[in-house]
Amino acid sequence: MKKVAVTSLALLILLLVAQIVFAEHGEIADCGCPEGTDTYNTYPTYYMSLGEDTHILLEKELVFCCGCGEQVGHGSDIPLSGYEAHVWDEYGYGCVLCGYWRLGTATMYDNSSYSALRNATVGSVVTFGSYEQDGVYNNGAEPIEWIVLDRRGSQVLLLSRYGLDVQPYHHMPMAINWSNSSVRKWLQSDFFNEAFTADEQVMIATTHNSTPINSNNAGSPGPDTYDTVFFLSSTEATKYLTTKESRMVKATSYALMRGAGTNYSQNSYWWLRSYSDGSRKRVLMVNSQGNVYASTIDDYKAVVRPAVWVNVD
Repeated sequence: MKKVAVTSLALLILLLVAQIVFAEHGEIADCGCPEGTDTYNTYPTYYMSLGEDTHILLEKELVFCCGCGEQVGHGSDIPLSGYEAHVWDEYGYGCVLCGYWRLGTATMYDNSSYSALRNATVGSVVTFGSYEQDGVYNNGAEPIEWIVLDRRGSQVLLLSRYGLDVQPYHHMPMAINWSNSSVRKWLQSDFFNEAFTADEQVMIATTHNSTPINSNNAGSPGPDTYDTVFFLSSTEATKYLTTKESRMVKATSYALMRGAGTNYSQNSYWWLRSYSDGSRKRVLMVNSQGNVYASTIDDYKAVVRPAVWVNVD
């Protein structure tokens, strides 16, 4: 009996040590592979801009699953250099090492420079702004990935690649317009200020939006709005995302922690801004199978996929 107690105590100590190591090296995600699948580590290096004058070389430990090849964890950034001066290109506009863009309001995100956003084409994925996504608060917010839906001259229309958070369309079950919905207020204030720096906010265009009713029922669609951040209408969603598969979305770990609903494939459902009928008590969303359908406005499990028009020149 004494031997069993000692063994149990040793096991408990080992588990505690493992928890500490996990805490120091980031959260391990469930990739869906069989339990016990081996992992392997890589240690890529990248330059991170520290503003107008300097950058620093960092190393990041990344943990990958041997079964599926997906990243399932990460460690801390390890500095490999002190502060170093930027190395400007031949025009003096951008650093050739870290990608910091000197002119205008450009901002650097990890190893992805403003030039990637500036040269973005429809269908490409770019980074812009940052928001909590991995649910590990002590490592800061993560760069937001966006799908480029449209390009008109020097402006690009971006839709978040993942469901970033969970919000009801409106916090009470009542007739409501997009113009005075609680989620629009949240997008224009809380999300806008948290996700984008002052420089990035200047780059975001104000968009004139109308919000249609997707039925023949009588009723006013509500006033047009001028939005910095918004949801797609049902017409825009099916125009830019032409297949059900392209409309399916995964929620971030943070959104899942906040209660995002998912199906057996771990797809979530996301809000559109269009009303489903003239009563304006139901609005449209894209379900986990990629179909557009009606929902009550106070659904607390639907994820938000913000859209923005960004000036890139």
